Amino acid sequence: MRKLYLLGLLCFLHCEDPIDIDLPGNPNLVVIEGWITDKPGPQVISITRTNGFSSKESNPKIDDASVRVFDQNGGDFIYTNIGNGIYVSESGFTGSYNELYDLRVILSNGDTIISSSEMLMEVSDIDSLGYDSFITQDEENPRLEIEVYYPIAIIKDPMDEVNFYKWKIFRNDTLFSDPAAIILQEDRFVNGNVLPNQFTDFDFSEFDTIGVEVQSISQQTYDYFRLFKSQVISLGTSSGSAPASLTGNLRNISNPGEKVLGFFAATSIKSGEQVIIP
Repeated sequence: MRKLYLLGLLCFLHCEDPIDIDLPGNPNLVVIEGWITDKPGPQVISITRTNGFSSKESNPKIDDASVRVFDQNGGDFIYTNIGNGIYVSESGFTGSYNELYDLRVILSNGDTIISSSEMLMEVSDIDSLGYDSFITQDEENPRLEIEVYYPIAIIKDPMDEVNFYKWKIFRNDTLFSDPAAIILQEDRFVNGNVLPNQFTDFDFSEFDTIGVEVQSISQQTYDYFRLFKSQVISLGTSSGSAPASLTGNLRNISNPGEKVLGFFAATSIKSGEQVIIP
């Protein structure tokens, strides 16, 4: 059994705590996590290896790879290692809308890992961000009733296109990073409609600052995170089944039998904040 650390959106998107998931397979598999975003600043890619599930050591970092990202118009973006398995784009480029991006990693042993193409689609603006509340019993003192607030974010889904979304919620700049807080959405039945998202599972108090971020993602990114979330949540439950292999969009073309973990994606990001003032 192996430990996969899914880092989410890495440093430039507010670092998420690592999440452990048991996976069968080789204890020395390559794990790549990388995103292209429409935000200014360096793009970031992480490369590590898995280790034994019972190991107390951190995952080995790969600091000697060659990393490049290509776009469909001939763009060639070189990444530089800054240590700890982290690579940043030298040019600090910003992802462009409707552009396809491909990742290529060459390891020190000569193995070449490539991704499938990912298109960066612009995400809709958050038209409004507010909150509502409900009365519930205090967990510490069931005799006491308290008012709990939750965010409401409204966006307009574009017409005539298929869209997938990933949401992130922050309380006072702290990300809700529990696996259950991975919020995925598709527009299969709401295409072209206004989407009033009520995030009732996220508790806020008076004078807290609500932070909401919405990201555009591809269907393959949506499917990957949906499977990841279901596996992490089901692990440890009495009804949980053994986890299936998480197949991302990366493959080792030099050694096709060698599995590569992780995912390379492209995303557009819009965000908003609202202070709760009763």
